Amino acid sequence: MTRKKLSIIVPVYNSEQYLEDCINSIILELHSFIEVLLINDGSTDNSGDICQNYSERFENIHYFFKYNTGVSDTRNFGLNFAQGDYVLFVDSDDLLLPKWSEVVSTLLKTNNDFIIIESGLKNNYSKKELFDEIFHINREIEYCSTPWSKLYKKELLEENNIIFEKAVFHGEDALFNAKVVKYASAISFSTDSIYLYRQNQTSITKSFNSNIFESDRNFLELLKCNYDEIYYKYCLENAIMMFMDKISTIGFFEGINYYHNFTKEPYYTYIHLNTDYFYKKHKLIFKLLKFKMTALAIILFKFKNKLSKKIDGSLIRI
Repeated sequence: MTRKKLSIIVPVYNSEQYLEDCINSIILELHSFIEVLLINDGSTDNSGDICQNYSERFENIHYFFKYNTGVSDTRNFGLNFAQGDYVLFVDSDDLLLPKWSEVVSTLLKTNNDFIIIESGLKNNYSKKELFDEIFHINREIEYCSTPWSKLYKKELLEENNIIFEKAVFHGEDALFNAKVVKYASAISFSTDSIYLYRQNQTSITKSFNSNIFESDRNFLELLKCNYDEIYYKYCLENAIMMFMDKISTIGFFEGINYYHNFTKEPYYTYIHLNTDYFYKKHKLIFKLLKFKMTALAIILFKFKNKLSKKIDGSLIRI
């Protein structure tokens, strides 16, 4: 049996619309040293049948079914079964670009712990600069916090118990990558482009989930305990803005009902006592929240979202 140099982990949940395109973009360049793990996270559509079909046709495509526990647990499941020296994550509605395997094969020869692949990068970044990018204080590496279009040495993940946080479903990618950067001895960067990311307004990062407040408190606590305080404050401020953005996507009166979360910590103190904001444009929203003018804040976000609405299903080259 050929030793697997690369494991491609594809978490799958109700993605029948784009799943075949995703898998086809991978198998066009599926070499013997590559394995693909399709992890079905309890899909209720035809995704499972699609995965099963491909696994029966290709010996190095492996299909797994599990009950629905979320994308973090699904990626961790894939890591447990991955046999490759390196791991590449691909979301089931995204695509790999032609010649992706040529680029990846060359990068694997560097034997580095962590490889970021994104057009527009400069040659090198310090760990401090990468933490700034992961937690979005800087945005030179646009997709630094995401797990896709990156190569992870599996040995590094295993030795340092680096997994995705199951109790966090917004920001779990950033925590994962931050831990990788923390422990990696050799990090490299490629300006090649191998990945097409699909704008999907129904994804968990775009849609509203009533459990997001609990998830975010878990995220902020982990951030506060393990990283510089500036990242905690920055992410706390942006979390409040994110909540308002997501609340504005649901019914107006339903959204108002979620305001009580802002009376809890750590949000209450930041809203009522903080006066120094990372972005001046946030100042108005925080004033409205401070004086309990939530309805007006929601209206402003609804108007903003109407103006900036992205085309669902559009592809972005990374």
